[in-house]
Amino acid sequence: MGVLTVTVNPALDVGLSVEALVPEHKLRATDNRRDPGGGGVNVARVLARFGVASTSWVAVGGGIGDEYLELLAREAITPIAHRITGTTRESVSIIDEARKLEYRVVVDGPHIDDPDAMVASILAGAEHAEVVVLSGSLAPGLGDDFYAGLVAELRAGLDVRSGRSVVVDCNGPALAAVLSSPAT
Repeated sequence: MGVLTVTVNPALDVGLSVEALVPEHKLRATDNRRDPGGGGVNVARVLARFGVASTSWVAVGGGIGDEYLELLAREAITPIAHRITGTTRESVSIIDEARKLEYRVVVDGPHIDDPDAMVASILAGAEHAEVVVLSGSLAPGLGDDFYAGLVAELRAGLDVRSGRSVVVDCNGPALAAVLSSPAT
């Protein structure tokens, strides 16, 4: 398979531009973009630009999750969709053209009710991957040690000759847990 990217808390990135951001007025957007986002998917998008094929495991839910998968398909990114009960989050970026300022509003993702099912789905998707990239923020319901535990699971049963690499791209307490884990 090659590369598997994992995004447990994807976001549909909404980008708007307005002439000027003015409080309490109806503003008309001069630009409106909707792109699939989230750490692992962003990695897959960059890999595609360099001609490297990858598969993206994503946790998606609701109508926004459906739109998210359609947008991935338009970018020729092969998804492994793990359906969740919540709705995929949206993040909004507004550019104030007059002031050349960007305002970013990021929301938490939906609560993950069954982390064990998520882990099982990721492990199944990673079965033939040579490189697994765990990237992005953790959704509510996933503990700070989620990535550390997943790294241990991904490495369990592999010998040194297997050649699988696991790359983790996160920050804060999740990164601290990965760095302090004996599995890394």
